[in-house]
Amino acid sequence: MKAIVVEDECFIRQGIIKKIDWKKFGITDVLDADNGVDAYELIISEKPDIVLLDICMPKMSGIELLELIRSENINCKVVILSGHDEFEHAQKAMRHGVEYYLLKPSSPERIEAVLGNICAALNTDAAKERDYRELLERNKKTTPYFRAGFIYSLIMGDMRDQDEIRSLGDYLGVDLGKKYCIAAVFALDDHKSSETPERIMLDKLEITEVIEEILCEDCGIIDHFLPRKVILILFSDYMDKLKWHCFDSVKKVCNNLPEHLCNDIYIGIGSVHEVVPGISVSFQEAVLALDYRFFDKKRHVYYVGDMAFDGLVPSNYPYDEEKNFIESIRLCKIEKAYEHLNAITDALKDDKSVKTVALAKIHLKQLVYQMIQVVIELEGNIEDLFGNGDVVEKLEQFKSITDYKLFLEETAERLCNYIEKKRYLKYTAVIRKVLSFVEENYTDESLRLEKIAEHVSMHPNYLSQFFKKHKGESLSSYICRFRVQKAEELLLLPNHKKVYDIAAEVGFSDAHYFSICFRNIKGVTPSEYRQTLK
Repeated sequence: MKAIVVEDECFIRQGIIKKIDWKKFGITDVLDADNGVDAYELIISEKPDIVLLDICMPKMSGIELLELIRSENINCKVVILSGHDEFEHAQKAMRHGVEYYLLKPSSPERIEAVLGNICAALNTDAAKERDYRELLERNKKTTPYFRAGFIYSLIMGDMRDQDEIRSLGDYLGVDLGKKYCIAAVFALDDHKSSETPERIMLDKLEITEVIEEILCEDCGIIDHFLPRKVILILFSDYMDKLKWHCFDSVKKVCNNLPEHLCNDIYIGIGSVHEVVPGISVSFQEAVLALDYRFFDKKRHVYYVGDMAFDGLVPSNYPYDEEKNFIESIRLCKIEKAYEHLNAITDALKDDKSVKTVALAKIHLKQLVYQMIQVVIELEGNIEDLFGNGDVVEKLEQFKSITDYKLFLEETAERLCNYIEKKRYLKYTAVIRKVLSFVEENYTDESLRLEKIAEHVSMHPNYLSQFFKKHKGESLSSYICRFRVQKAEELLLLPNHKKVYDIAAEVGFSDAHYFSICFRNIKGVTPSEYRQTLK
């Protein structure tokens, strides 16, 4: 940290600089100025953390300097050193955010006490700023996962609250302000022997870039997180024009795709629906349209309206079971998770409205992505759950619902164990912190649940329940027992302190209450206990 001493009297200025132990506060640079103008230039160039400022100086007064630096949003900590004990001076200084107003002469001890408080506050502010920046960085890293999860929720239709949907959309940069929507799904053809995961990703990225270049500001939603697919959702307030706008856009994208793509590209297009629930229906229609490749691979664009079925009947997919599956994992109830997973897979097998295997796969993959989300919320490492392999590639290799189910069961069990380990480490750390705090402060008569809860940053009620669950006794009982144990050690000493002195020494304000607690725990009073030792 850096400090500037602004004082026109040389012997006072030099005295402050020499007599203060700056280094013990982490202040490595101490500069000085003898007038307000020079001080202003020094503050602008050096950007100090702390300024010790006299009020009466030549060229520019301390108050004028203070007003000037505050007008330019310079937020250094300021301590006024003044020989004037006048309310008006103090009032003006405090209006400009002065930390302390000291009268001269002030002893080095008084100035150091003030510096200690200021530096402690600066260190706290710096720590909060670091924590905030770390939080922003973590949020920046995880936002793509949240955005992908939000888009999956939209296309799967499992979000009901319109206000929540639009609020999340605004936060994640997804504009849902138009009235109608239509979905197009760009799908890479089946695997080729020459392709690699990197090549697949490059192809998807190139498709995405072409879409963005063709549509510019009118992109709607573009997402390439689904395996071998790029999703495009277009929006408009005009229903009749949206369908033709989508076809025209898809045609332009196809004409501009680079020839070196490793995979052939097929596009499925759904029909126009109202936002927001229509996003899911149009997307699923586009996926169904792609299934027509089985009958005719000469075409590259398939519109759901040209197929032999009339749109998509909304499926009876058990969204509640999906929610309960993830919730059971969060609670580490693996058997319950298995039950909910069985209900999901049985529903996918029996639901006649799910007309393609693709939709069932999307539902099952969504379960995997939600488990990934749980790991992210725990600030864990996804590789701890899935290893170093590409989980998306692994999912693409499954050929049956049984393969998915086995994978989901194994992953759910690993995730439950992972959560329990994380929580155990967190819980044991809290308990150790509580025990250490009690050991260091048991002599304090005011040691209470609220003070300990504040120390470990937990709500008192929750800490009380948490401690009893993990230690088998209440926190107040533990404190009492610990104090009695310390009192027992003092009673063993040959100095024969009075019982009421020992009670006060171990944190009891009432000697009678101390005797009651001692007898309840040891079976005898402190005096009787001492007699047995003779």
